[in-house]
Amino acid sequence: MRCNGVVIMKKIINICLVLFLLLFLFGCESKEEKLQKQIDDLKTQAIEYEKKADFDNAIDLYKKVLNLKEDSEIRNRINKINIEKESVEKTKVFLSTVKDIKYKLGTVTNMKELSKLLIDNKKVFEEFETIDISQGTEISEYVKEILNSNAYKNFREYYDDKNIKEAELNSRVNAALDKISGGITFTGLDYIIYDSMKGTIELLLDSLPDKLPEKYNKLN
Repeated sequence: MRCNGVVIMKKIINICLVLFLLLFLFGCESKEEKLQKQIDDLKTQAIEYEKKADFDNAIDLYKKVLNLKEDSEIRNRINKINIEKESVEKTKVFLSTVKDIKYKLGTVTNMKELSKLLIDNKKVFEEFETIDISQGTEISEYVKEILNSNAYKNFREYYDDKNIKEAELNSRVNAALDKISGGITFTGLDYIIYDSMKGTIELLLDSLPDKLPEKYNKLN
């Protein structure tokens, strides 16, 4: 009888150990599942913010994911969002500058003023051209279309420093020649060139888009 009792006791202990192990494993699995659900929920919310171009909230949620669990894919996602955000900001400045130049073209009266207007805004266009158009986002495709357009390419030719400097120099030389020419007007030809250039620039700028893509409308 005593042997049977010992055997039964050992069986009970073994069963208890198995049950304890199962409960432990089940508990660990539930904790892991709970964590994954939390991560998945954060990712879902972040994606929705991305679709709305709400970059800051999307990044904040992705950072919360990283606080819960390291993930190289999420870090890459954050990097892509930052690139998209920067691209939108540069494009906004570009569009605003185009609008500003179009307005100020109505106030310039000679080649010197026209040259200054172009040179003063040259950096904006150089920054615009640094946008990464390989990202496959709406903004990168939008920028690519602008950069590849004939209107933009032709407009950018006016930023050739040599041409602008020569035009401005010719304007000053012709004005000086007028004073010593005894009535011959050299600035007449210069004005014709200036007027033609100004008109062409206006047409080219009018051909460029003036709004961000629909996705980014609230950022205008």
